[in-house]
Amino acid sequence: MAMVQGEGSGGQGGADHTNEGRSAEEDAVLRERLSKLSNALQQHRDPTEPDVPELSGQSLEAGNLGFRVLVEFVSAIVVGALIGWQIDKWLHTGPILLILFLLLGMAAGMVNIYKIAAGPARKRD
Repeated sequence: MAMVQGEGSGGQGGADHTNEGRSAEEDAVLRERLSKLSNALQQHRDPTEPDVPELSGQSLEAGNLGFRVLVEFVSAIVVGALIGWQIDKWLHTGPILLILFLLLGMAAGMVNIYKIAAGPARKRD
């Protein structure tokens, strides 16, 4: 592999990457500006606010519910498609049963999602 012009054997460029052609005075001015900006950010940051947001129980429940809905829907479609494909294979028919069972799987997935969204059924006394 050819080496790029200006690179040494260690893969480092010929110029110092920390200076990048600036004089020492410009470097000192930039470091001072960086220090001032860092201090300003520290002052504006709320000390009581945690750095990493905590997940509440409600957001975790919503994530679990969303994942459950996804799994229920996808698994119903996959199972329906596999059943239709296998029956088509046994009966040597075209993909008609695959399509039929795929649609039935989609319908079953929607019913499962409706049941999850409706919640548990209440008994009437």
